[in-house]
Amino acid sequence: MAADIQRTFRSIAAAAALASGILVAAASAHLLIKGSHWLEDGTRAVAQGREREGVALLENAAKAYLPASPYPARALNELAILARAREMRGDTSGALQLWRVHRRAILASRHIYQPREDLLARAESEIIRIVAETTSTEDRHGDPLVAVQRPEDPSILLSLAAFLGLCAWTGGALLVIAAPGAAALPGWTKTGYPLAATGLAIFLVSCYLLD
Repeated sequence: MAADIQRTFRSIAAAAALASGILVAAASAHLLIKGSHWLEDGTRAVAQGREREGVALLENAAKAYLPASPYPARALNELAILARAREMRGDTSGALQLWRVHRRAILASRHIYQPREDLLARAESEIIRIVAETTSTEDRHGDPLVAVQRPEDPSILLSLAAFLGLCAWTGGALLVIAAPGAAALPGWTKTGYPLAATGLAIFLVSCYLLD
């Protein structure tokens, strides 16, 4: 009986791993396709004179970050070109706004580490330069260094606690599901319920504190 339950548990674990892999692959493919569409539509909108709409679409494309996707970098390049064109026309306020969109899109992809740090540094240097060069009281946007202050990084300990809580929650649930009855292997269900409940509590509390 114990061997049958172990086989059932392994089957459920394998099915869960397979389902997770399929979900990750599907989500990645969806993000890749959306990024391509946003980039294409945004570039077309800018070319047709609908710059405001185009910038919003390009920002979405830049936020659709995947390590292997070329579309976010292309979208950021388009935003940088637009910002420089605005500045060449004398529209420093518009250029500053575009560099802020550029920077915001990069910061949106931050998780355990900050991807595209070099592009972020370029955007922040441009923001500092434009703000420092703005002499009009009406157009001045504050201290240049304040303009590029970054949000605090999430707590590594809380992030780790949330991950471990999620693992405990999932593991406890699998233990309960794998044991068809308390009489078959009571230790599994007795362990599974408190493990799942504790893991869920840790996960929810950690996510609340991270928010």
